[in-house]
Amino acid sequence: MPNVNGDFEAGNTGFTSSYTYVSPGYNVLYPEGTYTVDTNAANNHNLFASFGDHTSGQGNYMIVNGSVNTGLDVYATVTVAGLTAGSTYSLSAWVANVYPDNPASLDFSVDSNNVGTISPVGLGTWQQFSTTFVATGSTASISILDTNQIAHGNDFGIDDISVEAVPEPATMAVLGLGAAALLRRRRKA
Repeated sequence: MPNVNGDFEAGNTGFTSSYTYVSPGYNVLYPEGTYTVDTNAANNHNLFASFGDHTSGQGNYMIVNGSVNTGLDVYATVTVAGLTAGSTYSLSAWVANVYPDNPASLDFSVDSNNVGTISPVGLGTWQQFSTTFVATGSTASISILDTNQIAHGNDFGIDDISVEAVPEPATMAVLGLGAAALLRRRRKA
């Protein structure tokens, strides 16, 4: 059950942001606190690194000029629906620095509860954030907050945000037994 438009291929839709959206174009990501959805960070800011999205290298991703103001959601889903209360889910996203100085510090939350933080390293290198959470209801709200408020740097890309059900241990055991039986059968043949 991936988030609606978690890969940003549909553009600036399926999520909200406290940042200001600007249409893609050369040098549009001024001042801090702006974002766009495009195929390459360098297309939108003369100082940003040139690299493609995490998925294919050719698709869209969210490109952000980090804000100097506190408490602004960079990304927030309206809701992730279809969850089962008490079940475990994986929250995953890919992040990358688009400028080398003062990397962002991105806090991930589920229903306003912090579930982890990542500060990407390197430049134009996608890094995965991944954690699990237990659903408290049939829906959940996912948000990403940048806690670095430094104006110089603090610029990043986000791609492939998803929420997936984590198989229960009994299901994994059955799958493991099936795989073992298949391997034994192949060895006999």
